[in-house]
Amino acid sequence: MSNNVRGSRKRKFTIHSTHLHTHAVVACPHHTYPCQESGAVRSSQHKRKNKKQRNPSLINSHEKITENEATFAAVLPYPEQAQTIYSRGIPNKAIHDLKEGKSLPYDFQYMDSTIRVKQLQKEEVTEAVGLCLKEYGSYPSSTPESKYPLSKALYSAMDDFDNFLFTFIVLLGLGQRVERREKGDIDSSIPQDHNVVCLYEVGEHENENMIGMAEVSLQPADPSRTSPPFVLPAKVKNAFCSFGLWSKPMPYISNVLVTNEYRGKGYSKILMACCEGLAKSWGFEQVYLHVDADSRSGAPAQGLYRSLGYMPVIDNKYNKNFAWMGIDMVNRGLYIVDGVALLFLKKVLE
Repeated sequence: MSNNVRGSRKRKFTIHSTHLHTHAVVACPHHTYPCQESGAVRSSQHKRKNKKQRNPSLINSHEKITENEATFAAVLPYPEQAQTIYSRGIPNKAIHDLKEGKSLPYDFQYMDSTIRVKQLQKEEVTEAVGLCLKEYGSYPSSTPESKYPLSKALYSAMDDFDNFLFTFIVLLGLGQRVERREKGDIDSSIPQDHNVVCLYEVGEHENENMIGMAEVSLQPADPSRTSPPFVLPAKVKNAFCSFGLWSKPMPYISNVLVTNEYRGKGYSKILMACCEGLAKSWGFEQVYLHVDADSRSGAPAQGLYRSLGYMPVIDNKYNKNFAWMGIDMVNRGLYIVDGVALLFLKKVLE
């Protein structure tokens, strides 16, 4: 927001909303922890023994989750969710205007630069693909160096093919999204269910440098799946819903990205505010997203979403599968989606 601090890359183009990713910790029964009071160490068993005294609110919310049959019940926020992530100079007016659905393009001043928020245009799709490839594409092969030239060439070719395939999927997917949005601009009967918003730094002679992007689309509020790489028409989604195969489509934020050199300046809040404003303009009162549940790369994104008011969504039956990880993990809304550990979060729009 991602708002984006580099995290694990995925080949699939729906990169679980920002790469500021999330937090997942599994306690090892044989591990020891520093004791802050004395500088000595104490076992994790002792730590778990005193958990209820340290954080009773989490224990209480867990009891409600396991005893209440209602599914997808958002639990109480963690104490640290009250923390504030400052906008680092981003005008509050800009965030407020975008949350209220201010029309795009929208310009504001940040230090000595003009920053522009607007929807992705056809002629800019190639630039957006390059941004995605740089962030989400294939790393150079992690296979150990081989002394055989043929093996080196093979590894290199595999990386090139991986990036080519990823580029093709992203190019096609973004093109479909832009086309879908443009049709909705012309024909009001076509729902605005896919929007890609981009962030630009505007230079001399109105030259625009793309520095970030995010997507908001209507997707089933299903924690076990992310949005597909290609656009599904609203009629298809509604048909699945009518047969009870999917839940009702709701605003879903994904692919939140800010380039490396522009991170840490609060631009992710601008992208999130714009996506939330679009969802609100569509007549919805809540929005969903997934975030990567990685303990190292996920902390920045998790902190960002907490500061914006996002809450874990708990499926009582599913999340009890992670009770062995401790109450913290149960309360984080952890799900395994396509083999990847993700958190499913929800925000009620003001």
